[in-house]
Amino acid sequence: MKNRFLTFLMIAALIFSLVSCGSPDPGMEPDMDVSVYDSVLDKICQALADGTAGDSEDEGLLAIYEGTRALNSSDVLSAIGYRIEDINGDGVPELMIGLANTLDDGKASGSQVLVLYTVQDGEPVCVAEGFYRSMYQWAGDGNFYYCGSGGAAYHAFGMFSLPQGAAELNGDEFYFTDVRDESFTEIVYYYNNTGIWDSAEAEELDVTEDEFWQLERQFSDQICSFEMTQLSSYDPK
Repeated sequence: MKNRFLTFLMIAALIFSLVSCGSPDPGMEPDMDVSVYDSVLDKICQALADGTAGDSEDEGLLAIYEGTRALNSSDVLSAIGYRIEDINGDGVPELMIGLANTLDDGKASGSQVLVLYTVQDGEPVCVAEGFYRSMYQWAGDGNFYYCGSGGAAYHAFGMFSLPQGAAELNGDEFYFTDVRDESFTEIVYYYNNTGIWDSAEAEELDVTEDEFWQLERQFSDQICSFEMTQLSSYDPK
């Protein structure tokens, strides 16, 4: 296992050095009907404007509230942006809500995805929410870099994607730590390709702590920005 993991590190490093972020501003097919997301964007704008996002039980709003709660109310709509595109090539547009940074040319972009929606049976569906300790960031070509923490002994990272026709992200490559037993004296490293944070559903890795963090750095290097429209420019329907 040790040799196999080291070989993987070398191959991954080579691939990551050759592959770019992919399209940081992927386009949307012009004939896609994106009006299905009008109700979602209207709800988000209203909740941010009246300060009720943190009290809502609607999926997505709590993640947006956490991402903006330290901002002044007058800055909130400019700090959040949205992008609608088909990220997995199945002909269905997805809606990404993210933290937006204003660029010099007046456009906005960012990498952190607070909420991801897709459409099923003609209705918008929340696919994933990103929080401070459970974060998704755009990695290009339909991929999302995930990083999460549950305390000093519990850390996870990996690459997720949305399978065609699905409403749930899949952890294509997922690494995490756990304790060996209730003595909490030994940290163990695990891997699976489901994204499930459960040692019973993962393969134990024979790696050092340094090798584990080296691999995380190789994954996080794939984070890149995507262009988005600030909610302050959105016209409620």
